[in-house]
Parts: sequence; C-alpha cells; structure tokens
Amino acid sequence: MSVTTGITPSTPEFGAYIDLYQYRNNGGVYPDGEYPGFNPNMRAANINKILPSLDKFYFFLEAQIHDDGKLYFGTNVDNQAALVLNAAGTSWADNTGSISGGWVSDTNPDYAYSAYAIKNSIYYLSQQSAWSTKNLMLSIGGYYLSQTMDQAGNSAALAQTAADQIATLVQITGAVGVDLDYEPVGQTCIPANMALLCQKIQTAVKALDPTYEIHLTIIPPLSQDDPDLKTDTALACDAYVDQINVMTYDDPNTIDQPPYQPGNIPVFNHTGVSRSVQSIQWFLDKGVTREKLGMGIAAYGRNTANGQAFTPNNPTPYDQIVRVAGSSGVVAPEFQLGRLNAAVPIVNPNPTSPNDFYHNPTTAIWGFDSVETIADKVQASSNLGIRAVFMWQLSNDYSNPDSVLPAGNPLANFALVKAAQVAIATL
Repeated sequence: MSVTTGITPSTPEFGAYIDLYQYRNNGGVYPDGEYPGFNPNMRAANINKILPSLDKFYFFLEAQIHDDGKLYFGTNVDNQAALVLNAAGTSWADNTGSISGGWVSDTNPDYAYSAYAIKNSIYYLSQQSAWSTKNLMLSIGGYYLSQTMDQAGNSAALAQTAADQIATLVQITGAVGVDLDYEPVGQTCIPANMALLCQKIQTAVKALDPTYEIHLTIIPPLSQDDPDLKTDTALACDAYVDQINVMTYDDPNTIDQPPYQPGNIPVFNHTGVSRSVQSIQWFLDKGVTREKLGMGIAAYGRNTANGQAFTPNNPTPYDQIVRVAGSSGVVAPEFQLGRLNAAVPIVNPNPTSPNDFYHNPTTAIWGFDSVETIADKVQASSNLGIRAVFMWQLSNDYSNPDSVLPAGNPLANFALVKAAQVAIATL
C-alpha cells in the first residue's frame, strides 16, 4: 500500500478490549480438552502477561448509561439493584446481582451484573504487574447497551449526572480514562446529544487528571451517505474526545448490501483491509480529526453456515478458529476477505454445562482477522496517518502460554496481539 500524498505516516498505538466476565483468576469452567481452561475464557494469569505491553487496556464493564444519567449493569435499567454506584453516586453500590458461574475466590467472585464483579476484578488486576503501567480504560456501553446512552445528553443536567458518575468510577477504580462504546441498535444516532455528553464527561474526567483520556467507539457507516448519522456523531464529538475507535470488523446488518465502489468490494466485508480503509475514509471525508481515529481488529469469528443467521449472537473465539485451521493442515491461514469456510466442531462461547460446550451447526462462515490481515491493517493505519489500532477482544486471541513460536505465527501465544505489535514496531 502506498502512502497517500500529503499525509504524514503514523506509528499507531495498540489497545485491546476484554469483557469483564472473561477476565478471571482461574480458567474457564469447561475446557476444550487440549488446553484446559483456555477456551473460551483464557486464564487471567495468561492475560496478565500481555497487559503491560498494551498502550490501552479497555475493560468492558457490561454497564450502560441510562436516560436518568446513571450507570446500570446489563439491560437492567431502572432497577435499583443493578446500579453501579450508590444512590449518592459517590462509591460502589451494595449489590450482588445474579450469580453466574459460581464463586472463584474471595477476591474475585464471579458475579454477573454487580458492583462486586467490577471491584473484585479490579482488585485482582491491581495485584498484577500490569497495574504499574496505568493503561486501564473503562469501557461503558456496547451492543444493546447503548440504546439509552444518547438520551443522557437530552439536557445539561442529565449529562452532568452521567459525567459525575463516570468520573467517580474512574477515580475509585484507578483507571486512566473512559471509553464510550456507542452502538445503538436499530435507531439513529443523535450527534448533538452525544456531543453534550462527551463534553461533560471530558470536563469531569480531566478534572481528575488532565492526562486521562476520553475515547468514543462507534460502528462504521453502511455507506458514505450514512443515514444513521454515525460519521456526524463522530464529528460532533471530535472536540471532546482524545480518540475515536471505528469498529472496522464484521457487521452482520450489511450482509445483503450491494458492493460499493471503487473496487466492487462486498459491503459486509467490514473485516477486510480495503473495507476498513474505506470506513475510516468516510469519517475523514466528514471532517473527523485524522490523528484521533483508530481502526479495529476482530479476534473472533461467527459460527454459522447461513449468511442470514450471521448475527452477533453466535461469536466463536479466534482461539478455536486457529486450532481448527491447524488441525486441517493450514499452518499460516490467509483470510483475505476475512472469511474461512470449514466443517468444524463449533465452540459455544457461553456454555452452561459440559454438554453444550460444542454445538451444531458444524459448518461455519468465519468473519475475522488473521496475523496477515492485521499486518496489512497496521500498515494501512500508518498510511492513513491515524492514531491507533484496537482489538475486540483480548480473551478470544489464540492462547497457549507454553508456545515458544515467535510473533507472526498463528500458533504463538497471543498471536493476534503480537502480530499487531510486531507490525507497529517494524513500520
């Protein structure tokens, strides 16, 4: 890829997300038989090894901002038991939520949708060497957890409530910033509301420490016309955030969209390098600051043979994809379109018993990045002069702490993370 004339190539930073409930101090409940405890949830001890090397570590909290400006866990809005903070908004809420997965330890109980889940996981993290790097970003919102986020920007008072809640959460967790993961489902973005919300949050968080950062993560537009106002929202928030992450990986809502020009590339191919570059370019064309943008990397696939069923509800860890490719004799898989068709046993990412750890269908369309496409994405990001690349999510990367294979090999421990880091280092 050539560098666009007039653009100074960048050296992108690298950040990676992890879901709160996939960061634990011992392994997954139902191992895959080959590497017990590492699939679908990698052991926290293994994750801790890679954390210090990240520029940003996004801790996805499974929490959302409601239209009252307060933070709630999951989709349990308006439920006092689901509050993240106490009634005064000054400290943790005293709730346990619903138990999921059982007790892990006194310092890390595996409680879903509760303040205990965050504070005990943060406590566990604080005991690790990664804590000294101070790279922890709290991620709020997400898919189906963004439906009311912009409503907190309906007024200055509501936005201030949200900002105060977030600043408190940043302070009591020892984080160095916050990421607003804005993914409204089936509704149009409201740029002015999000701008007001980001403005208030910026003021509140930077009052704690001016070096703390505010990030906005947003799904890419389906077309340059962008009827859902995603690029408009990014532009409206541009002055109030330090980084804008564009989720340049699979979007099942575009599976039946016609190809776009130039290149006649399928619109559903969000993961592909060309599609990712096009998505970033649409934000640039709108006027979003080049030096604030980040390009996304997908560390997962989809477990369905039917494109119509290609939904966010059927993700598969990249860990499992690599193992399947390896068992099929594909040592260094190339997935130029972000897809691989294969007849494989599928891992259920949310097992409730050993019996449903594997499940049908057994023929899959995988939508994800590989060590090869990541290198291309890093180079493309540098050529575009943008700030960062980021990954969803860390716990889905290939996991084998006993691997002695070098970075760049898909069977190396944290193959995708290391592929991005090597690509950045060798720009």
